[in-house]
Amino acid sequence: MSQRNKLFIGNLNYGVTSSELSDLISQNWAITECKLIEGKGIAFVTFESDEKASEAKEALNGYELKGRNLKVDFALDNNDRKPRKSFAGGSGGGSRGPKRY
Repeated sequence: MSQRNKLFIGNLNYGVTSSELSDLISQNWAITECKLIEGKGIAFVTFESDEKASEAKEALNGYELKGRNLKVDFALDNNDRKPRKSFAGGSGGGSRGPKRY
């Protein structure tokens, strides 16, 4: 089940700082945490209530910040994530054709 008071914010300009993002959001909504993932262009923002997170999601999805349109959705907890494919156990290179030497 997704966390209804925590939002995932994607498509952030890499120049956006955590304080810029939290300042923008806290102008209209009370937040308890703003965690920017450096070098990924994503952030997770926790709100004081589910209602405020819902309001912010609607208002911020598509909002332009530093030339990029934000992608906003409810954050997933670990149980909601799809398992990643495992690449372990392979030979590592695959067939490269006949050897020349």
